[in-house]
Amino acid sequence: FTMEYIDGVSLESMVDKENPLPLFGHAGEKGAIDIMRDVSEALCYLHDGKAPILHNDVKPGNIIFDGERARLVDFGIVSGDPFLLQQSREKRLETGFSASGNEATRRVRDDTERRNGFMGTIQYMAPEKIIGEVILDAKSDVYSAGVTFYRLLTGEMPIEIGEEDSTGKKLMGCVANWPVPLDHYRCDLPQSIT
Repeated sequence: FTMEYIDGVSLESMVDKENPLPLFGHAGEKGAIDIMRDVSEALCYLHDGKAPILHNDVKPGNIIFDGERARLVDFGIVSGDPFLLQQSREKRLETGFSASGNEATRRVRDDTERRNGFMGTIQYMAPEKIIGEVILDAKSDVYSAGVTFYRLLTGEMPIEIGEEDSTGKKLMGCVANWPVPLDHYRCDLPQSIT
């Protein structure tokens, strides 16, 4: 399928340029809270349908600001509702993971990993994705939106991991480390945000 072209700038670029973003917008500009309201509305639309969809890669680079609204883009690794994910898990268990692996085994394994595991951006992944929870729900996208909000407000990631670290070390760091409190970077934020 094709998607509409959106002329705008990614939030990643905005954060790099205006590090950090203001909490509230002024003079016609949107602040971090306005942008995240738009993202939250998009996630509610995806999650509340008859066939819920998980985005699986909510992050500033996948949000485009067109001057009026922030729009969630890049639906390349979406997954369907938990029932479909459970079916995928059962099929994987039936098929198994053989070392030599036949084509059917690889297809089931790849589909399951794409839906449940390590597709997405590590630093924005919910802990349950990192530890391999089989059934994911909307909470994993909400977690990623929270990390995105933190990044917009601070210009930093909540959990510090080395860019040069191996994938395994990054995954462990995201699960084992506590986030840096928001007020470490922004003492001007209301307590209800921090």
